[in-house]
Amino acid sequence: MTNIVAGIEYYNVIVPEFDSRGCPDLLGWDEAMDDADDDEQDVWATFHDEDIAKLCKPVIEDFFNKHHKDQYDEFMSGEPTFLFRVVIEDDDDNSPANLHWFWDEVIGDYFNWDLWVDKDDKIVDSEGKEFDWDGEGYLKQKPSFNHYIIACEQHLRGLLENCIRPVDCSSDTWFNILQSEQKKLISLGKELYNDMYYRTFGD
Repeated sequence: MTNIVAGIEYYNVIVPEFDSRGCPDLLGWDEAMDDADDDEQDVWATFHDEDIAKLCKPVIEDFFNKHHKDQYDEFMSGEPTFLFRVVIEDDDDNSPANLHWFWDEVIGDYFNWDLWVDKDDKIVDSEGKEFDWDGEGYLKQKPSFNHYIIACEQHLRGLLENCIRPVDCSSDTWFNILQSEQKKLISLGKELYNDMYYRTFGD
């Protein structure tokens, strides 16, 4: 599962000890740095919807600027920074790669009718049946292989753009998301369509 967290982030400062001559104990300082606690985060909110996160970001950032930006001990910690970052949780169990996940996460709000519609102005599944758009029956319908590839291309293209021109989090974070989503799409594709390969090419 991909979430967006907002809050405050700061690092733990390690102050070296000094000997009787006023010289810092550099060896001891290195050891202390190795043993130091990780930088800390105080998460104020976790969002599961990107649009809502973007709407709330200015309010949370304004609160940070007014109450936390300059409130720190320079001898104990570095200057705090506003935290607004995409994080990936272990989603192997929470968000399995199935058709429901495909329609909800991959298609989502970016369904492109023009790329799916046929010459009869209809969109049909892998069995040639029209999708049950009025109810939720479409969540269990398998798109054609060509439409599945189109959806994958659109989804991964958006993630790739964020890797190159990152928004709200680092390029490395978006790259991790891209790899995770790509892996799931390949896994689901094999589950849904691999029989086509064996029917065509054999074992």
